[in-house]
This record gives sequence, structure tokens and C-alpha cells, in this order.
Amino acid sequence: MKILPLNHKDKLVIRTTGGAHIISCNDIVFVKADNNYSKIYLTNKKELLACNTLKHIESILKSSGFVRCHKSYLVNIESVIELCCSIPAKLLLKNNYEIPVSREGLKRIKLIFGI
Repeated sequence: MKILPLNHKDKLVIRTTGGAHIISCNDIVFVKADNNYSKIYLTNKKELLACNTLKHIESILKSSGFVRCHKSYLVNIESVIELCCSIPAKLLLKNNYEIPVSREGLKRIKLIFGI
């Protein structure tokens, strides 16, 4: 996976089993771990199965406004609509996605939003 500076926007080249896809970081709602692969959920409700681990994707997207909220989830902060601090905690994202939040993830999310 690489970040390409195209048209002054961050673009990613996502390698999948079917080829390579070029997407904008802003089009990613969240990323979910799937063994040694990662499932990338996009704003257009499409999904890509990337041939990279979540840890690898996190290392690339961390500086682009993404946060690890759970051991299996990486979330685009711009996609967050609501934080539910009930037990278990969860995030409500664009396109009606609900993502679990771990205790450590909750600390990181609260820090980012100044809660």
C-alpha cells in the first residue's frame, strides 16, 4: 500500500486479490481486521479486501486522521457522528455503521474530541 500525492489530495493504492484500487483517504469510513487482510469500508458503501494487515494500514493512515478504537478497527475521525459511552462503548459512523470501542480506544477517542 502506498500513499500517492494526486491532485493535492491523499490517495492510497490498495492492493487486493483482484488488482489495485486508487482511493482517497477521505473516502474511507473505517477499516476492519480480517486475519492477515483488512476490509476497507468506503463512503459509497463499497468494501475492499486489502492484502495488508490492519497494523500496516494503521501505520500509513495514522497521520491522516485515523484512530485505532479497537484491536480490530481503525476509524476515520471525520466519519464519527456519535460516541456512545455506555458499556460496551461504541461509535456511530456515517452510513449507519456501529463500531465497538475498547477501553483504551475510548481514552484515545475522548482525547481527540476533548471530552
